[in-house]
Amino acid sequence: MTALTAADVTVLERVVRRAGLAVRLTDLVTGRPVRHGVTVSAWPAGSSPRPDLAVVTHSISADGVAGFHHLPGLRTYEDGSTDRDTWFASPVVNPPLPFAVRIDDTTGQHLRVVREVLVPSASPVEIALPPSPAALTPSGSLAATATVVTEAADPAAWAVIELTVNGGGAGTFVTGGVTDERGVVSIAVPRSLPPTDLGTASTEPSWLVSVRVRYRPADQLVAPGSNSDDPPTLASLLTQQFALVNDGGVFGATLARTLTTGGPLVIASSTLPASPANPSVLLVRPTP
Repeated sequence: MTALTAADVTVLERVVRRAGLAVRLTDLVTGRPVRHGVTVSAWPAGSSPRPDLAVVTHSISADGVAGFHHLPGLRTYEDGSTDRDTWFASPVVNPPLPFAVRIDDTTGQHLRVVREVLVPSASPVEIALPPSPAALTPSGSLAATATVVTEAADPAAWAVIELTVNGGGAGTFVTGGVTDERGVVSIAVPRSLPPTDLGTASTEPSWLVSVRVRYRPADQLVAPGSNSDDPPTLASLLTQQFALVNDGGVFGATLARTLTTGGPLVIASSTLPASPANPSVLLVRPTP
């Protein structure tokens, strides 16, 4: 049998199919792919946003990747009518288009996330989903919780709580979480981290935790075309200025707490009274 060569093959048709956008979803704490019960939508978010043109997908790969093969305004990219280099190589002939992406976890394990992106994107956009306060604490982890409020007793919605855990000679471990619309957050800390204090036969090991809060409503930005119940964009949350936190009646940049194996650490301002109407809360003062 004679082997075919390129000269023996006649190309009748060449079909190009490109995905304008792919997003890779991971858990903010564990870094593991998120795929079950997730809905991802994308819509044009330029000067004239068109949320009515949103494209929705429930198809997430095992690696947590959701792809969009048909997006408004990208037909000539998706079908190969324009060369790929005209979108990405300098000088760019076809400028990228602003889109907003919304991720909903219908299982309730993660907070809703909205992020602004430019499409087409040459590689998957990485999006880390913050666990919700209702999320299960990962196996082998300790938990820290907080209810964050302002001096006006308003919930500090969409604040970012940063925890720096002193690993007792093994360096430090930094983690964190995002409050929901009620100002509530739950943060997992790996139990495997060497404790600051090993304890004794009669005492538990403990970890020294330093707490900072990123919260400034003026820094929170809403993506064009968002729903009224959508959170601000993830980028604007993570770059909020730090607020002052109340501890002992004094506002400062950080407060120190001790995490043990005895139960969840409730991060609260120690001078505030606790009652059914006013549970232990972390009082913050945003910068003007």
